[in-house]
Amino acid sequence: MRDRLVSEGLAVRRTPSLPAVRRAAAHRARRFLARLGVPSDRDLVISYLFPPAAETAGLVMAKRLQNWPRNVDVIANEAPRNRAEDPGGLKVAGPRVKRISRVTGRRNQLKNWALVEKFCDQGAARIRSFERSRGPYRRVYSRAMMPASHFLAATYKLRRPSTRWTAEFSDPMLFDTHGIRRETDVGSSPLARDIADAITGRGYTLTDPRNMFELCEAVAFALADELVFTNEVQRDFMLDHTADPHLRAAAAAKSTVRPHPSPAPELYDAVEPPLALSPELVHVAYFGAFYLRRGLDDLLRPFALLTNDERTRLRLHVFTDKPDAARTLVDHEGLADCVMVHAYVPFLEFLALTKRVDRLVLADARVAENHQVNPYLPSKLSDYRGSGTPVWALVEDGSPLSAASEVTATPLDDVDSQVRYLRSLLA
Repeated sequence: MRDRLVSEGLAVRRTPSLPAVRRAAAHRARRFLARLGVPSDRDLVISYLFPPAAETAGLVMAKRLQNWPRNVDVIANEAPRNRAEDPGGLKVAGPRVKRISRVTGRRNQLKNWALVEKFCDQGAARIRSFERSRGPYRRVYSRAMMPASHFLAATYKLRRPSTRWTAEFSDPMLFDTHGIRRETDVGSSPLARDIADAITGRGYTLTDPRNMFELCEAVAFALADELVFTNEVQRDFMLDHTADPHLRAAAAAKSTVRPHPSPAPELYDAVEPPLALSPELVHVAYFGAFYLRRGLDDLLRPFALLTNDERTRLRLHVFTDKPDAARTLVDHEGLADCVMVHAYVPFLEFLALTKRVDRLVLADARVAENHQVNPYLPSKLSDYRGSGTPVWALVEDGSPLSAASEVTATPLDDVDSQVRYLRSLLA
């Protein structure tokens, strides 16, 4: 029937809704302005790791975006193949994120230059596609970890010099926790050569222009308009290890310290906690991985020195990435009566749990024997801070964590003071 009416010119045309008309008009206007080269009203965020990847670095970037003053487009990589995804992490960033374009490939690239090049090549193509509909970006923000984020941001800055680039460092790139200089040879890569030329073209020198990690720090120090560090010790450590004094001075002049952000308050009540906690007991919780520089034995040692009666009134909950290995150690130490080991939980469940326990515990990585000062501040402190639950920290002297105002700190190697702290909870 409708076909006959159409053929006779009698069909009633559906009138588009007013919101649809406005959206279409706005889209045409944006495309027109983009063809004229008018800058976009959105910011560009480059974060190799980003939710739903269940990675700390990506979640920190998502938390940065909670109170962002403008809408943003995000370039990220696909979630690593060997890690579980956490869709709830996307809720952390909030409504400012309008578009996310993901480079294909489920591998981390900390020491793999070929993956950095791939991220930059594909990422640049995605950015050009964004620009065709919205115009160039006025501002770009990149965050390392991982290094590829800064390299892609640097290529954009070179293509559009008027864009304001802010580069954030979560940890030192050039040195690892063992105090060993990271080395990855970039070979004869055209991308690396362009990066090195951009640095030296501004009058700065490089000690090793073929080392990816030196290039990562140096290109941000040289080209970015603002540098963000998460604590003063980290900033001073990285600048002190910058060989060129002129580059060091330039980086210091445009640096700022911006602590890790806490999640929005409503996120702590977004889901029900996955664990029932007896009100008869004192509950202490640790969330995080263990490795050579931060071992579970540091955490268990004071619990082993409590009396049997004290342990019956106390529970340590350990949420970690390798629960079977942790349970084996707990059983070996004879602490299964007071230590409960759990697998990692999704981020929103983790936030819910931080409000339900009596104490949250953090531990510094042991780096004093390799570094003059410990430059690492656990980002989890910001999550703990937002919960309102008191925090107990096992610290190295002079570390950023030892100076945090919201923690009760006991030295990593002072087991007696740790035992006294636990007994004060029971008292």
